[in-house]
Amino acid sequence: EVIRNNDQVWLQLGDKKVHFEQQRPRRAFPALLPEQIQSLKENYSIVQQEEDRVADYHAHTLLLKPKDTLRYTRKMWAHSESGLLLKAAVLDEHGKVIEQYAFTQLQIGGEIECKWAVPSAEDAARLAQRKHLSPLPNNNLANVNSGWQVDGLPPGFKKILEMSRNMRDKKFPVVHIVYSDGLAALSVFVERATDAAGFRIGLKSQGAVHIYSRLSGDHLVTVVGELPPRAVMQVADSVRYAGDKDE
Repeated sequence: EVIRNNDQVWLQLGDKKVHFEQQRPRRAFPALLPEQIQSLKENYSIVQQEEDRVADYHAHTLLLKPKDTLRYTRKMWAHSESGLLLKAAVLDEHGKVIEQYAFTQLQIGGEIECKWAVPSAEDAARLAQRKHLSPLPNNNLANVNSGWQVDGLPPGFKKILEMSRNMRDKKFPVVHIVYSDGLAALSVFVERATDAAGFRIGLKSQGAVHIYSRLSGDHLVTVVGELPPRAVMQVADSVRYAGDKDE
């Protein structure tokens, strides 16, 4: 069970209830339907479709069809009163659903009992360790500049954040850069090749998510994105080290 109120998140793990506070800026990742929807129209055709019901709530549907072949079509069902996203689907070029997620049970509004939601830094740190990640530093991650550059981004994609993070079983920090066009997102990871022994080079897929890895000198470049395979490969093949711009 997950309960969220703005930047406060409570997660129930069995008999454990863990409290988190978001450390990233509120707009670190773009909203699914940003306020300036005009930017989406540059790369997607947006059509309002039929009304529907999801989790017993009335919903309006939108179809966002890309204007190129470097991203997927998206269909969204939003609560007609609050605008809350109730269901979303990713469609391929033939209109076939390749991935979707939706609420099956939902309560909007009402009273929530939160007496058990006591902050626990120890539990939060334990959960982060379980996910093989070190705690994120409390600073503006978007200002980190690793010197790695991506030249082959699809039109409309902009950098959301860039950071260097320590990961379990890695001797050196891993560079992580996130890009988005306001709807789709992709991540670029760069690590020392010596830290990635046994990692398979090439393309892997799971649903709408594709992962492509290649060697770039002494480094392994991996791109993960909910984009067609050719787009993910195009991005990965364009990653290069441009040097530290701050030098």
